[in-house]
Amino acid sequence: MKYIIITNNPYVESHKFEGPLAQQIEVVFKQAAAMGVLIAARTMVAKGGVLKSDPKGGIHLEAVRPGAKGKDVNPFAFNPYISVVVTPQDAVDFASVKRLEEAIALFRKYGQTRFFSYTDDTVARFQMADSMLLQETIFKLLQGIKV
Repeated sequence: MKYIIITNNPYVESHKFEGPLAQQIEVVFKQAAAMGVLIAARTMVAKGGVLKSDPKGGIHLEAVRPGAKGKDVNPFAFNPYISVVVTPQDAVDFASVKRLEEAIALFRKYGQTRFFSYTDDTVARFQMADSMLLQETIFKLLQGIKV
């Protein structure tokens, strides 16, 4: 089975898959905010594909901002980096389109539609968090575990 990762995470884009995984996984890098990745994934799924990851997986990442307390904690701390896994198929999977539409609506309501200025450490933490979620998803998919 072929997996397409749509991402705006430079860490994911720079760490290429090797060996047999390289034939199963294609990385499509988007120079865009998270919203752009979600829209690209929706477009791909609408042309024929199935969403294989949770498009809302990186939303509540308050732990990425160490020391934030009280009013400084944003309950919708969106990771500006997102990686979405799609498998191509001949038919449109309407459940996948719906899940992506829900994620897009959530980002429009609460999320960041552009990049903000973060410290290098915070950027690295956001990138690593997204990468770890993606690794877990790929591991489960390759083991045949439904995500």
